[in-house]
Amino acid sequence: MKRLFVDGWKFWESEYGSSYEQMMSHLEEFKEVAVPHDYMITDIDALYRDSTGWYIKSLDLTAADLKRELFLIFDGIYMDSIVYINGVVAGEWKYGYSQFILKITDFVQEGRNELAVAARCKFPNTRWYSGAGIFRNVWICDYDKTYIPENGVYVHSSRLGERIRGLEAAGDFDNKAVSDYEIIVTTEICGPDKNNLDVEHSLYDADGGRVSLEEVPVSGDVKKPASALAGGNVINNKEESVILVHKYIVRDVREWDVTAPNRYKLVTSLMSETEETAIGFRDAFMDPERGFFLNGRNMKLNGVCLHHDLGALGSAFNKSAMRRRLIQLKEMGVNAIRMTHNMYDPQVLELADEMGFLLISEAFDMWEGAKTEFDYARFFPDWHGRDVASWVRRDRNHPSVILWSIGNEIYDTHSSDRGQEVTRDLKSLVELHDPLMNGRATIGSNYMPWEKAQKCADILKVAGYNYAENYYEKHHKEHPDWIIYGSETYSIVQSRGVYHFPLSVPTLSDSDEQCSSLGNSTTSWGADSIENCICRDRDMEFSMGQFIWTGYDYIGEPTPYQTKNSYFGLIDTAGFYKDAFYAWKSAWVSVDRDPFVHVFPYWDYNEGQIIDIRVCSNADIVELFVNGKSYGRQTLTHAPHSGNKIFADYQVPYEKGEIVAVCYDKEGHELARDSHRSFGDTDSFVVTIDHRLDAYRSKGNRAEGAELVFAEISAIDKDGNPVENASDYVKVNVCGGRLIGLDNGDSTDYDSYQSDTRKLFNGKLLAIAEPYGDPDAVKISVSRAEYVPVRKIELTVTKGSRSFDPDCKTAVVSARVYPENATDKRLVFRALNRNGTETNIAILSGGIGSANAGKCRIETDGQDNNCIVEGLGDGSFTLRCEAYDGRNAVAVMSCIDFTITGLGKAFLDPYGFIPGSLYTSYIGAIGNGNEHGVASARGEETVITYSGIDFGIEGSDEITVPIFTLNDDAYDIEIWKGIPGEDGSRLLRAAVYQKKSIWNVYQEDTWRLSERLTGIQTISFKVFQKFHIKGFSFTRQLRAFTDMPVLNADSIYGDTFTRAADAVEGIGNNVTLEFDEINFGEGGTRGVSICGRTRQGANTLHLRMVKIADEEGKGQVIEGADQIGTEVKEILEFPETSEYKEVTFEIGKRIGKWNITFVFLPGSDFDFKSFRFI
Repeated sequence: MKRLFVDGWKFWESEYGSSYEQMMSHLEEFKEVAVPHDYMITDIDALYRDSTGWYIKSLDLTAADLKRELFLIFDGIYMDSIVYINGVVAGEWKYGYSQFILKITDFVQEGRNELAVAARCKFPNTRWYSGAGIFRNVWICDYDKTYIPENGVYVHSSRLGERIRGLEAAGDFDNKAVSDYEIIVTTEICGPDKNNLDVEHSLYDADGGRVSLEEVPVSGDVKKPASALAGGNVINNKEESVILVHKYIVRDVREWDVTAPNRYKLVTSLMSETEETAIGFRDAFMDPERGFFLNGRNMKLNGVCLHHDLGALGSAFNKSAMRRRLIQLKEMGVNAIRMTHNMYDPQVLELADEMGFLLISEAFDMWEGAKTEFDYARFFPDWHGRDVASWVRRDRNHPSVILWSIGNEIYDTHSSDRGQEVTRDLKSLVELHDPLMNGRATIGSNYMPWEKAQKCADILKVAGYNYAENYYEKHHKEHPDWIIYGSETYSIVQSRGVYHFPLSVPTLSDSDEQCSSLGNSTTSWGADSIENCICRDRDMEFSMGQFIWTGYDYIGEPTPYQTKNSYFGLIDTAGFYKDAFYAWKSAWVSVDRDPFVHVFPYWDYNEGQIIDIRVCSNADIVELFVNGKSYGRQTLTHAPHSGNKIFADYQVPYEKGEIVAVCYDKEGHELARDSHRSFGDTDSFVVTIDHRLDAYRSKGNRAEGAELVFAEISAIDKDGNPVENASDYVKVNVCGGRLIGLDNGDSTDYDSYQSDTRKLFNGKLLAIAEPYGDPDAVKISVSRAEYVPVRKIELTVTKGSRSFDPDCKTAVVSARVYPENATDKRLVFRALNRNGTETNIAILSGGIGSANAGKCRIETDGQDNNCIVEGLGDGSFTLRCEAYDGRNAVAVMSCIDFTITGLGKAFLDPYGFIPGSLYTSYIGAIGNGNEHGVASARGEETVITYSGIDFGIEGSDEITVPIFTLNDDAYDIEIWKGIPGEDGSRLLRAAVYQKKSIWNVYQEDTWRLSERLTGIQTISFKVFQKFHIKGFSFTRQLRAFTDMPVLNADSIYGDTFTRAADAVEGIGNNVTLEFDEINFGEGGTRGVSICGRTRQGANTLHLRMVKIADEEGKGQVIEGADQIGTEVKEILEFPETSEYKEVTFEIGKRIGKWNITFVFLPGSDFDFKSFRFI
């Protein structure tokens, strides 16, 4: 008998490495906890703390109990756990995610027994938030001396008759269709009478009706699974076993399918013991040319990847919380899930069986090569056989499981041939326990472009590609027997309800530490757009489908920032949909099933601000209305090979009112509409209980855990309109239950999940309550908290206009904060380029103190929130107003755009020619020079200064100056960076000009400066005699061929790195260094030299190069050049060295201009100083 064993546990957290004896001296500090239990989640500021979590519990046994075989089953203890019984070590288990079965027969005694469990967590041990403790169910089992062990029944079914491949339509499965199946059932028996007993099997349908089993003879070639003893996954088990095989024919069964998940119950009886196994009859087939088939129907795997945490609940598993997530994914059209990167709670597989999801069950994120210092790699050599046995034996009967993934992004498969040995080993271990292949072995690899990983894929034949869609067609031709699919795609980041305009400007990171939900926050390794990610796989028939990263946000891996949780999900950690959810739904849910249209963003901006409006729908035609005015209909392309138009895009100047999107069928009939209205400040709050779980209440099945109630808290204004950017702090009260979590999905919010007071994030907050009894009796109410956050900043031009010209070069902008009673109204104004960097064509003044004048950034005191804007040169820029609202990062942003014409080019081009007359300031006396030059004063010191010189990212240290002197004398000329005598100025060259004078003729001289000038700079000439300077120019130099310090990267982001004095050190998990517009010229490059060091063995650097246009709007015209958009990936193996060393690598010849990215994958530990191309 198997019984739940979760009551009565007590917990104490201690320092890492505490002993059993130390624990026993702290018994009075233990507190009762509910298991499953994640003790790490309670401290939001220390989610990765080193500690040992101790659990204790009593077990009372009778003399009769001791005559039976006794086992404890832990579905998951994170991690490196030890179990003590009566002070004696009864067993240990290393991996935190695999099921742990412990035979305790020889460790217990009559009467009271004291159990203690230690979960030892040393960080970093994973790349995401793992949680810690007994975070899944615990069971106790007692059997007769002869018994069927846990997971001892193995069932395989196969459809009788010829398999039909693709003849059936690709629509929903016909639930009334029936088929005949053959099933093979193997049963393991342990104990003294194992050779003298047989088992009986009976089958029941979903209504409890008995189904006839026609037994047929078993041939001798039926493959049997390995025993529990052979697997080694039952600790303290030394018993031999026998495996019995039965074969049956089942007539007229209803097949299991993603749209009709019909299930049956197989009951296996051995004397007084019965084992129930939930099964489903399905025919899954994978074809290298046609992709995936289920029950004869060709279909795409519309998949998402998930991590195992449950947001505010941490990693403590709760079935109702997981069911809520799966219901949401079903709504999006998801039919497959990749359970990354570890074994999941067994109840997830039960839900997948019940709800109709296909699963990739994944085991490992690392093999022998570690990705973090204390991860499972330290245990893999000795423990992986037991973990594979535990994993496969537990999950092999689930109809939802179609693939066993033996690893994710495993460096071992790339670094040496040893990876192929481990691949074979793991594949054989999987097939040892699933010999009839209910699922097939696969891998998710980001090393597929390279040979060794391809050899591993060839062993498996089912190849999962992580972010390597560019290689699908090439590899399909080269390996026609491979089954190809996207095991991990997408990786576009977004924050719910955050929009960084304009859509046309890619913006990965910004000062608010949020990512744009417009779809313009793309990463260096992920998809270049939502549309391409959807349509590329859709149009490749041979691909089985794709698994996008990720369905849900998860705690940890907050690329591109150092915040709390990820930004990858289509749904945030609270379960609120991001706009991308609807884009994927438009591709994955047919218009016949659920016609819909979705428009975004919300509608509350500055009057006249140009807003990108995007509309998606699964219908053919959409139309946008703004305050009743149509902005035109657009046709979307959902059919394969019809195009990539997933969104209808519009640009509209904001005006208060309403935006409405309508979708139509091909005949023009309206099918659905969606809208947003302008809104004001929060007037009241609305609490909406999520009733989608009501139909699934477990009616007392305690194995499923507490039946939770989920409630959305939202804000409305006085007219009842949703306040979609509300950020109010609220206090939550629960009657009829207890509040166990609050979550708003905001990665920057470090308020405790367990607090009763939190803020809404863009209009929403989730409350999670555990009922005391009837869930319907739970009542949730909210009240305002004391602190009042800023919701919105409204910008108005009170003097002047947004268009500058020579007659109007200034404007006054006033900022109004909403709500007016916000606690902290202090603001910051910034003049920015469209990409968010400070501009040089405008300056700001006003705010606090005279020091604010002439800057691109000014601060206000919250009382006088006005800013004076002055244009300097032609172009466009954005005035942004930011509220920090008591935080270190920006909480609220508001923008208006300005254009400047007729003032001339603000930035001077040093590579053309800068006339001497374009000086910006001078000291001393000057006069007009010949040919628009400038003349210095006779007999006195003169300083002539040029500001706003844009050297760009290439830079130069070589200047050429045409000079006309009145005689043949030597003339001293000092060239300065900055203005001599001012802070930060530096002498670049003390030169001497001396040439034979030619009247009215300028003669050039060229000098090398002491440093290379890049970016926007100020240059001054300090002279002591009279002569004419026509101007100057700098030699355009290709920085590609000079040492480039990596500290000067255009962007550095990832999980682990440190900016040292002259290098980026400790580069680890998912770190990206980006260098834009590296120009190799017409001569090109064939190699790269890296200056770095790695002390822990060789380190792989991934060099990614993307060809870009060499001139604005023009492609490379050099003969033989790569096309714009060409992507090249090189892999550089840097050898171990304790000191910085320069290593040169050959690469393919590249000419012209490229964006360069160095990517470091999990397991890296690299110090990077500089590089240059050769």
